[in-house]
Amino acid sequence: MMTEAEAFENALLAAANAITSFTVYISVTFGYLAAAYFVGPNLTRAQVAIFNSLFVFSAFSCLLSLDANLVTQSAAIAQAPVLYPEGLTNRAMFWRIYMDVLLAAGIFASLYFMIAARRSRET
Repeated sequence: MMTEAEAFENALLAAANAITSFTVYISVTFGYLAAAYFVGPNLTRAQVAIFNSLFVFSAFSCLLSLDANLVTQSAAIAQAPVLYPEGLTNRAMFWRIYMDVLLAAGIFASLYFMIAARRSRET
């Protein structure tokens, strides 16, 4: 059993790790979008398939890491209820759903961007 101070510190560490996962996701996505814009139209179908697969797996790994850290944060918050008042933004499930939707939408939007970038240069 943790003390409230330890639970509070663990919750903060898990939140920091979740933010780091989101930061890595943003970096991966920006790199993918930049590459899609500049070289996407020049890639073969096989290269695009490989590039898209690497992007999806990398971005999805960030999403899973973020989820895992939010679960850890939720467990830590449960050990320190006094330090975390009841509220929507202190519920890990809210953040899991919100961030999962946001990151998944970003993945699909990025893949659509690749398709659009390839089509715009073909015409």
